[in-house]
Amino acid sequence: MDKSQLKWYPSRNVGYITPKIWKYIYDIQHKMMKYNLVDTDISYMLNKLFNYKVINTNMNCGGYCDYSNQIIAINKSNNKKLLNLKHVIAHEVGHLIQAEVEYFEKEELLLSNRYYIELQAETIGSIIFDILFPNDEKDEKKFDGYFKKKSLIFLRDWYGDFVQNDLEQEIKNWK
Repeated sequence: MDKSQLKWYPSRNVGYITPKIWKYIYDIQHKMMKYNLVDTDISYMLNKLFNYKVINTNMNCGGYCDYSNQIIAINKSNNKKLLNLKHVIAHEVGHLIQAEVEYFEKEELLLSNRYYIELQAETIGSIIFDILFPNDEKDEKKFDGYFKKKSLIFLRDWYGDFVQNDLEQEIKNWK
């Protein structure tokens, strides 16, 4: 998809959430109540809700979602505080939801599409945090990371030559 076809917002916005995603979020909320998962072990919760495992990773990122192997990997050394870990989990669950309900091309070759996926995951993660961890105080700033220039530069550098950088002009012009 061409970046001109995507609807962009300057910060988290429900415009990033499609009707299919809203339905999936509602279903998660229902399962949380049905299985009484509030304040349960995170690994148990994610296994019960999504049949995903949580593992530790040493990769240079907060975490990642491996859809093929149904794993959410978390870099615990980067997320020593449990609350930080929960924010990362919520973001990665955002990716899990994207993969479950939307056409989600993991082999997307444009940086703009990869970036859009991260913006959408941040927005989903912000909403899902309140469902998965209703007794924790959410740090709203934790879900604004990808709406900053340094995160776009991180993605550009992370993917390197694997993606076509169609956002170089935006990076240069971003204040």
